[in-house]
Order: sequence, then C-alpha cells, then structure tokens
Amino acid sequence: MHPKKSALIIEPNHNLKEPYETVADFFNITKVNSLAEARQSLTKLQPDIFFMSSSFSPHLQLEILETFKNACSTQIIPLVFVVDLSQSLNQITGTSWGDTLTILHSRQKQATIKTLLKPFI
Repeated sequence: MHPKKSALIIEPNHNLKEPYETVADFFNITKVNSLAEARQSLTKLQPDIFFMSSSFSPHLQLEILETFKNACSTQIIPLVFVVDLSQSLNQITGTSWGDTLTILHSRQKQATIKTLLKPFI
C-alpha cells in the first residue's frame, strides 16, 4: 500500500464531520479554520490536495486561493470545494484550477466521496 498523501483542509465549522472523516481514510489531514492558520501551515507543509469550505465569503475565498497558489507554485494541487449544507450562504468562487476541481457536500454518501477522490489518491 502507498503511504498516505497529505491534505490541507480549511473549514470554519468545527462540527462538520463529513466529508472529512472519509477524507481522513485516504489522506493525512491538517485541518485549519482561518486564513492565518492556513498560511502558517503552508510554511511547513506542501499538501498533495487542498480542501476549502464554500462557507467563506467570495473575497476570503480568493485570498485563500491566492495564498495557496503562491505557496504551492511548483506543481498544480487538486482543489476540492466543500459545501456545508447546514449553512445557507455557501458560495463557490468561479475559478480555473488546472482542470483539477472537485465539489463535495456535507451529506454525500461515503461511496460517492471515495469515488470522487479516487483520481487524487
């Protein structure tokens, strides 16, 4: 079996279990809940995949994406937007991310999450 790849998750909802519990089956995760924490993590970590909550404002999403892009400029890193269906104002900032973009939501079945993540594992 291959060693687990690393994943950086930026999610403001501490109580959101899925899809992150399933993600942890496949990746060594570092979970942060703010841009400042993400910046600090990126000084120590070069993640193989990046999960970002759509609960952040569009402006903050762009800041997060810019920070991530600048920290990981040597290769294209897959980006997964996570939609927390308990939040009423999820927004996904339009982006072209090297044709490597996935969207998960908090009520997806584990089998669906596994299928969507399979190309990145």
